[in-house]
Amino acid sequence: MRTVTAKNNQTLLDLAIQELGSMTGIWDILDANVGLQIDLSVPAGYKVRIPDSVIDSRVVEYFSRNNINPISGLGDEALVTQNDLNNMKQDLDYNLAGGEHMFAGVRLFFLHDNLSVQIVYEDVTASTVVVSVDQSLDGVNWTSVPYVSQVLDKTKPAHTFNIIGLLTDYVRLHVEVPDASTGTIKSVTWKT
Repeated sequence: MRTVTAKNNQTLLDLAIQELGSMTGIWDILDANVGLQIDLSVPAGYKVRIPDSVIDSRVVEYFSRNNINPISGLGDEALVTQNDLNNMKQDLDYNLAGGEHMFAGVRLFFLHDNLSVQIVYEDVTASTVVVSVDQSLDGVNWTSVPYVSQVLDKTKPAHTFNIIGLLTDYVRLHVEVPDASTGTIKSVTWKT
């Protein structure tokens, strides 16, 4: 592993092409740099950890030989704090009349096998709205977390539960809704 100093408005995609020779290297860089985000510029001067293995040396040599540093960021620099990584909120505003739904997965850093999940909802009419959690190691292939399903209490505005023993990097909320349900799932907060 080596480090490269990010230039002003460089993104992880820019660094993947410049240092590894392919945009597919972005995932290796992202894995090596907890706290950087794929959709934001890397702060100028930040030391980015880069894997030693190069995907396409011809591309790397071209950029180096011509002294080219690709820059595609728009200046939206942001540092993510440890608290941001340990407490992630998804605003959902999902109308339960839409039926069963699996929400977008989130990547949780520092997931040390315990996870608290808080679901905020309003105006739920059915007493059999069931929420469960799916897990994934790669964010693509999902399986249900065993023994984790909760029935939302329609008399309360939120439901919080804990999961112990997770071995995953990604989680997502799965909602099973009876046909005649109304109401809205406002948000889910994942806290490690």
